Amino acid sequence: MRTQELPSLTPLRGIAAVWVICFHYGVVYFAFHPEQFSDIFNKGYLAVDMFFMLSGFVLSHVYWKTFASEEALQATDYWNFISARIARLYPLHLFNLLLFLFAALAFIAYGYITAGKLEPIPLQGPRSLTALVANVFMLQGLDAGDLAWNYPSWSISVEFLAYFLFPLLLPLIALADKPGRLLFAGMALSCLCLLAYLGHGDFNQWDGPITLLRCLPEFIVGALL
Repeated sequence: MRTQELPSLTPLRGIAAVWVICFHYGVVYFAFHPEQFSDIFNKGYLAVDMFFMLSGFVLSHVYWKTFASEEALQATDYWNFISARIARLYPLHLFNLLLFLFAALAFIAYGYITAGKLEPIPLQGPRSLTALVANVFMLQGLDAGDLAWNYPSWSISVEFLAYFLFPLLLPLIALADKPGRLLFAGMALSCLCLLAYLGHGDFNQWDGPITLLRCLPEFIVGALL
């Protein structure tokens, strides 16, 4: 039987996406200073947290019967799930990565034509060869400051890491009794409190392993919901 769709979440995703775009282009990149109109623009990064929770919620809704049973997790079910996630995320990620690589090569060619000086892609740092390899394997979110080609893709990277744990966590959450689920919720909220403490109250943590404290607990909260 086909899993019942949740059409009300589609416009919610659209609103969250627009919120993130307003934050990136209005606050981070072009600095239109929209905070003079409303501080809500400065909090646009929280839409990423909404996406993490939505992912946990929707995937639990879709895969509940597949993973949330007392039967042992089948390797085929696990890899079918991962394959579906790769097919959904990776093509667009790779397309964007190739656009950034093409732009970098175009700038190198332009510098050689105009100045006669060839500046190769660096080995280390942002938009380097090392970062390119990390992006190909979607590992850039673990150290986005040094591994980024497309900075906003850090969130896709850490969410992808959460996908590998999801089939293992969902049976534990589904089969737990009420105290067990409360324990899961308490652990997730404790991790978010730790994130708030380490980030000095700023949830806009996107660089380094601290992002896992942001993504994974919110993913679990979504699954619990």
